Amino acid sequence: MSDSDPSRYEPEERLAEIILAGERIRCAAVAGLISAAVTMVSALVSIELAGLSASALVEAAVVAVLSVGVWQKSRAAALLLFGCFTALRLYEFARYGSGLFSGLAFGYLFLLGVRGTFRLSGARPDLL
Repeated sequence: MSDSDPSRYEPEERLAEIILAGERIRCAAVAGLISAAVTMVSALVSIELAGLSASALVEAAVVAVLSVGVWQKSRAAALLLFGCFTALRLYEFARYGSGLFSGLAFGYLFLLGVRGTFRLSGARPDLL
């Protein structure tokens, strides 16, 4: 058996692993909703001040929807949230030279969500 095989754990260890996965998922989902809210507020302020396009509002909506998907333990939503957020932050950093620290912090939290959803996917239904 490999080290990543969930069946190698004792029931108590497996239950602790499930709890940890749930905490990771919760962190990623809350971080996504916070990111969506901050993006939406800054987009609304900048649209009013500078007349910018509504692409930031679309980004906020996509992040919010994917965050809800992560909350519901969807592996696809977790991967899409991490991938889309990472790609957008790299683009913004390359174009504007800012947002690296916040991008790394949120990216790490979204990566935790990916790890949590994939870890939870191997859980036995009677332990959930």
